[in-house]
Amino acid sequence: MKRIKSIGFLLLGIILFIPVFAKADSINVSSNKSSVIVGNNFNVSVKITSPDAIGSFKYTLTYDSSVFKLVGGDKPITYADVTKDKSVTYTYTFKALKSGSGTFGIKTSSIRDYVTEAETNPTSNSITVKTMTQAELEATYSKNADLKVLSVDGYEITPAFDKDTLEYSLTVPNDVEKVTISAAKADNTATINGTGEKDLVEGNNKFEVVVTAQKGNTKTYVLNIERKELDPIYVEIDKVTYSLVRKAANLPELTGFSETTVTISETEIPALYSEITKYTVVGVKDGEGKVYTYIYNDGKYQKYFEINTSQVKVFIKNPAKAIIPDGYTKTTIKINEVEVAAYKLNKDSKRYLVYGVNVETGDESLFIYDSELNSITTYDDEYINTLNDKCQKLLYVSLFFIALFLITMISFIIYIIKKNKKVKNVVVEKPKKSKKKKDDEDFII
Repeated sequence: MKRIKSIGFLLLGIILFIPVFAKADSINVSSNKSSVIVGNNFNVSVKITSPDAIGSFKYTLTYDSSVFKLVGGDKPITYADVTKDKSVTYTYTFKALKSGSGTFGIKTSSIRDYVTEAETNPTSNSITVKTMTQAELEATYSKNADLKVLSVDGYEITPAFDKDTLEYSLTVPNDVEKVTISAAKADNTATINGTGEKDLVEGNNKFEVVVTAQKGNTKTYVLNIERKELDPIYVEIDKVTYSLVRKAANLPELTGFSETTVTISETEIPALYSEITKYTVVGVKDGEGKVYTYIYNDGKYQKYFEINTSQVKVFIKNPAKAIIPDGYTKTTIKINEVEVAAYKLNKDSKRYLVYGVNVETGDESLFIYDSELNSITTYDDEYINTLNDKCQKLLYVSLFFIALFLITMISFIIYIIKKNKKVKNVVVEKPKKSKKKKDDEDFII
């Protein structure tokens, strides 16, 4: 029994001497941005929090009005309210006025418990927001456009990577059709383009890995990957040496063409053939591994390229069969790096007439090429002729009215001249002095 009483007194003592902890009420400030460009807006939030239901609260949000301007908000800066929630948040929008920094904080704050009505002085914080001009921000940008790693997965590049060495080489067997280029930037603010899985054609393949620094300056690393070619066949076109593409998979896809083969230098070469245009196209590679397409016909090569628009796909060819409308003069222009014959109305025109083949229909005709838009449309003879007829009729009508006006003016001028001439021919006689007046004059002494 004594033991039970002792335990009871002990528990009572523990209860009596348990410290009473203050509730963790708080009114905290936060911002969606730690730094802001002068002239831009940003948000500042005030969050009221309590472990129990809040009966009421009040606070005043303080800020540096010389640096920030209040432009919007959920509630007034000094605010009080009644709520049963355990947490409420209000957001304010400010505008940065000048370069510098300013502090946001809380003062005269309190929270009253909804049940006990006990009032507490909540904890609060302050935050600092930095402001700067766009020029000041850009001055902080990093100019570092270096790589810290450049590799081809599973292979070693030559020479060993160094951030200041910009060109590397690598040779792979003929059966390797793809490689993966990997790279890592030296500065986290930079960006990299040119990495990932790459297709290889036989011969040299040139790949560029471009690093762009936060400041905007770039640095280009070049990888020359040589895929060994079995018995290359070289051809010379326009004084440039190329090697023929030996695998059909390395030929590009062309509208209306299907796979075939041709024999060149006693070797069967993959090619593409169009039943519509009757063209046979082969692929050739330059020293950097870039593939071009040429029409092949009995040992002769002609550059093949298509101009594609939503309306038509055209291969530009020699305009020997074309009937060029009056007023156009012959010139040459470059389309997709190929020089072709063209015609234009005046030296400042950006629209040209070119002759070509619609590769989807096989129809040969004149087309209008817009050099600014790099677009092409069918030349409509009927529309142009109709327009010319209307212009000619309008010219005739204009000439008629001009002639009528001139005739009227000439007639009027002749009329005026004749009228003036008649006036000049009229004789004006002096009036005779009366005798009486003469007699009067004789008596004047």
